[in-house]
Amino acid sequence: MTERPVPQQHRPLPPHIGCGRYGQFHGSLRFENAGTGKTLTPTGTVNDGNGGANYNVSFVNNTTGVITAKGLTVTGITANSKTFDGTTAAILNTGSAALVGVVAGDVVTLNTAGATGTLPRPMRARVSRSRFRV
Repeated sequence: MTERPVPQQHRPLPPHIGCGRYGQFHGSLRFENAGTGKTLTPTGTVNDGNGGANYNVSFVNNTTGVITAKGLTVTGITANSKTFDGTTAAILNTGSAALVGVVAGDVVTLNTAGATGTLPRPMRARVSRSRFRV
C-alpha cells in the first residue's frame, strides 16, 4: 500500500474567523489503484494569529473516495492489404503497437497476441480492432 499525497490546498477561512487567517490543508489516499471506497486522510493547520491555539480542528477521514481508471489509447496498428475473398477478416500488423497515456513510473504491457481485425463489410476498407489486453 502506497500513500500518495492529494494536492495541497490553501483556503481562506470564513470571514467570521478574521482577516489574514487561513487554513492549510492536504490529504493522502492510502491506495493508488483505481476503484471506489478509497479513504482520504486529511491533515492541516490553521493560522489564527495565535499559533493555532484559538481553534481546535478535527479532521474526519472520507471513505467514499473514487479513483477513476485512466484511459489509454492504442496506436501504431495497421491492417494488411488483401485480395477480395468475401469475408470481413483482416490481418493486423501489431509490431509497432504502442500505448499512449501511461502514467510515468507505471509498468503497463500491451498484449496483442489475440488481436483481431474485421472489416464492416467485405468490400469496405475501414478496419476495427478488438481483443487487446493491458
